[in-house]
This record gives sequence, structure tokens and C-alpha cells, in this order.
Amino acid sequence: MKVYIVTTSPFPNGFAATNRIRCYAKGISHNGIPCEVLVVKRTENGPSRNLNREGRIESYSFRYVSKHTNRSVCPVVRKVYDYVDEWLSYRYLTAQLKKGDVVIYYGSWVLYEKMILRISHKVGAKVVRELCEFPFSELENAVYDDKKYKNFVNNILPLYDFYFVISHAMEEFVMSFTSNDNILRIPIMLDKLRLSSPSTSSFDVHKPFIYHNGTITERKDCLIETLTGYALALSKLNFPLYYYIAGDFNNSPIKEELNIIIEKYSLHNLVVFLGVKSYEDSLKILKKADLVILNKQENIQNHFGFSTKLSEYLYYAKPVITTYVGEAKFYLKDNESAFFVAEGSPELIAEKIVEVFSDTNKRISVGQQGKIIAEKEFDCIYQGSRINSFLNKNQI
Repeated sequence: MKVYIVTTSPFPNGFAATNRIRCYAKGISHNGIPCEVLVVKRTENGPSRNLNREGRIESYSFRYVSKHTNRSVCPVVRKVYDYVDEWLSYRYLTAQLKKGDVVIYYGSWVLYEKMILRISHKVGAKVVRELCEFPFSELENAVYDDKKYKNFVNNILPLYDFYFVISHAMEEFVMSFTSNDNILRIPIMLDKLRLSSPSTSSFDVHKPFIYHNGTITERKDCLIETLTGYALALSKLNFPLYYYIAGDFNNSPIKEELNIIIEKYSLHNLVVFLGVKSYEDSLKILKKADLVILNKQENIQNHFGFSTKLSEYLYYAKPVITTYVGEAKFYLKDNESAFFVAEGSPELIAEKIVEVFSDTNKRISVGQQGKIIAEKEFDCIYQGSRINSFLNKNQI
């Protein structure tokens, strides 16, 4: 048996999706099953993070099937390349796949899914659909009436043999069209060796500080509400508390709203927008942080997903303020391994920030307990052993 992880995400350098794929590949290969990551379309726009067309990382290999990583700046040429890459992927999989192999599809292109399912089932290989986000969740409530969504759920998803899902909610969703025996829940994952690598950043920071890295939006992380809560907390603290925010602020849909809050509460010298940081640089800054806040509101994306950032926050023993929305509540306990607040209230966030900084020993203890849980539950080697047991149990 060999496992092929087929993806449309950049590799091996990238963000959340790339890191999850790396954890899959390391966990599976470390536990004795050969694994190869196949990138089936060119991924790089502008300055390239990925120049190598193929290579090896620890115990697994990867390759861009087209032998190119960069996409064209011309829309017409890009479209042509997409079809060329599909054809090259078809040829590669047809030549390589054998009966008993496993293909894990991690992507969002239906174009490739149909091709992968057809080839795999023709040769007797099994196909796994990785679901770490709800399909077409960006459409929010309109998703259920969307023709693409209906086609995907009714005509494509049921064709898979097995499903790796990231959350309890996603598991319930998939059980509507398949047996529970065909589903394996794989939570967020971390690579302890990789997270242990980044040295302390030379980046000059003011202490103490709260850190945010990722999308600067309200739908995913409620940053307007969080920043308001932070501003309210400052009036009750007897020391300056800084807020470092990494991400694309200039193109943020809530840029103006955040500027209004900064102006209203005179936060110019305390809130620092860092711009987009590489994964490695972000980890270096995170290691210095005193608190992180994952303010999740109830929506499709947060209900079915599970924030990868949480595993990194916990691994570095950072105390986390979060809500009961989504998957975190199944792994963490309030005032033991995290600090929970009800969603939708800047005032509650403010109270919790003040509480966290009023008891240093508790803040450190909660961070340490979170680290213990992360190392136990989210380690990719442990999750890889579960995956391999699942595949062997199903006689693949």
C-alpha cells in the first residue's frame, strides 16, 4: 500500500492548508506507510515560496506533477495550464496507482475530483475525501441553495470510499450519506519537531502583548469585536498592553472599522499591524506573546471547522481566550487549559483579559495545561498511527 495525498495547495511552504498536509504526510509515513504528496496544479502567484518541483522531507516525498510551480499572470494562459496540469496528473496517476493504494484528496477543485475518483476506482485504489472545512462555506447561509453545493454533496461526495473530517459537526454532516465506519475524525495537527525549530525572534516587541496572526476579518476571527474588548480592558489595567496583528491589513474588508476603534480609544501607540508574515516568522513572534484570542462567532465556517492556529498557540503554552463555538470545547476546559467566553460580547472579552493578567500563576498554569493537551491530542505522529490503523482495519 502507498498513500498519495493529492492537493491543489502550495507545497511544501504555505499556511494552514499546507501545514495540515505536511502533518498528514509525516504522520502516515512515520508510522510505516509510504506517502507522496502530489500537487496537481501550479500554485505560485508573484514571488514564489515554492521553487522546487519535487523533493523529500524526512520520510515522505512530494512533487508538482506538471514540473512547474508558477502560474501565469495571463488569465487565459492560466486556464490553459489548468487543463494541461489536469492531463499531466491523469497520466501520472494512471501510471502510478495500483490496487490497494490510497488517494487522499485535499483540495477544492471539482475538476480534479472527478478525474481522481475515476482513475482510482478503475485500478482498485481507495479514495479518501479530506474535509477540514464545510463545502462552499464562504457562501454562508446561501450555500444550501447553491447549485454547485448541491451537485457536490449529491453527486460527488458520496462517491468517496472514506472521509477524514476535522470536527464533530463535520462528522455528523458526512454521516447523512455514508456509514460511520467510513469516517475518521482527525483534529488539528502539529509537528512537534518543526514547531521546536524556530529560534527566538530578533523582532523587537513591547511586553506584554497579545498576538493575532491570520485573516483580518470579522466573519472568521471577529477582530472588530476583539479589538473593542481589548480597548475596554486597557482602562482597567495599570500597565500598557500591546496588540500585535500580523496579516494583510491594507486589503482587509474591516480596515476602516478597525481604524475607527483605534482612533476612538487612542490605540495608535499600542496596536501594531505587522503585515503578512511568513509561517516561520509568525512562530518566532508567537513564542514571545503573553496571550492570544480566538474569538469565534457562530457561522458555517467556524461551526464545522477547527482553527489550525490553536494547536500552535497551545504547543507554545500560550494562554488562549476563546469561545464555545466550534471544536475547541471538546478538548479544552475553562480555567484549566483555556479561558472561555460567550460569543458576541466585547465586554466579556475585556473582563477576561483583565482576569488573565491579574493572576500570573494561573495564566502560566492554563498555558502549560493547554500544551499538555496539544502534545497528546494533536501530535501528527499520534494521528498518523490512528490513520494507519483505520486503513489497515478496512483492509486497504
